[in-house]
Amino acid sequence: MQAYPSWMRYDRQIAIIGRRAQIALEEAKVLVAGLGGLGSNALGQLAAMGVGQFRLVDPDVVKMSDLHREPLYGEEDVGKPKVKAAKDALKRINPSISVEIYQAPVDESNATKMVDGTDVVVDGLDEIPPRLLLDDASMKAHIPYVFASVQETYGNVSTLIPGVTPRLKYFLKVAGPNPSCCHAVYPPAVFVVASIETAEVISLLIGKTPALAGKLLVYDALTASFDIVPLTPSPPRRTRFVVRLINVQIGYKILTSGLSIPS
Repeated sequence: MQAYPSWMRYDRQIAIIGRRAQIALEEAKVLVAGLGGLGSNALGQLAAMGVGQFRLVDPDVVKMSDLHREPLYGEEDVGKPKVKAAKDALKRINPSISVEIYQAPVDESNATKMVDGTDVVVDGLDEIPPRLLLDDASMKAHIPYVFASVQETYGNVSTLIPGVTPRLKYFLKVAGPNPSCCHAVYPPAVFVVASIETAEVISLLIGKTPALAGKLLVYDALTASFDIVPLTPSPPRRTRFVVRLINVQIGYKILTSGLSIPS
């Protein structure tokens, strides 16, 4: 195999972000919590772009029904732990990176440990309670958290920066039973939202202001529509609305405390 200087791998993106930024990516450590559609797609992009260290957390195994939206895996991975299959895939994408894996759910016993020592938290989860745990842990550790979700053809992204933007818990509250990921997911929505999430992570790692800091992006793949809702930590009123555009799961109400909607 012919050897190439490492910078040649990233030549086309260095033309945009610069060599210092590329070095920052190589020195960064990112937590990816959840390795489903969003987490696995963002992970593959971040590894290809040269992020140097990853901590991967997911309790699940690869299923055949995952493959239509999770191209990091193949049929040969069905039945394998996602963290192991993802690590193997990352080493094929970029052999120079290092990867820690934890086959476990994010819960109260490990959220702080998972966040500790990382530079950015990447949301690939499909339930609200572990997201809120990561929100608490990342804010206490002063580590940015990039929130993302997809359901059916709809998706959301927001970047949460400690001391700068509203907390996730201010605008993500669920009325009703604890929802988990349901069956309907449109792959193009997953790919677009994961790419936007990746761009936010890269901005954070190279010292740029993320476009969605303090904002909630709402995307619909079927209509190719994007809306951005500004978030404020202490609005003069409490707003309650029921929209699946902003909902992480279909049919559930989001009670927004701290979400200001311009009239």
